[in-house]
Amino acid sequence: MLTNDVATVERLVLDGHFLWLGLLETVVVLAILWSRVGVTILLAIIYTCFVLILQMICAKVIQLIW
Repeated sequence: MLTNDVATVERLVLDGHFLWLGLLETVVVLAILWSRVGVTILLAIIYTCFVLILQMICAKVIQLIW
C-alpha cells in the first residue's frame, strides 16, 4: 500500500510541473498573438474556450451513458 502512495507522489513530482508550464506557455503564446494580430485574437480565444467547455460537457454525457 505504501508503494502505491509513493508511486503516485513520484508521478506527481515528475509530471506535475507540466500543469503550470502548460498554463504559462498558453499565456505567453496568447500574449504574442495579441501583440501581432490584435483584438481579432479575442474571437479565437472565445472560440477555443467554447470548444473546450463543449468537449468537457460531451465527455460527461458520454461517461453517464457508458
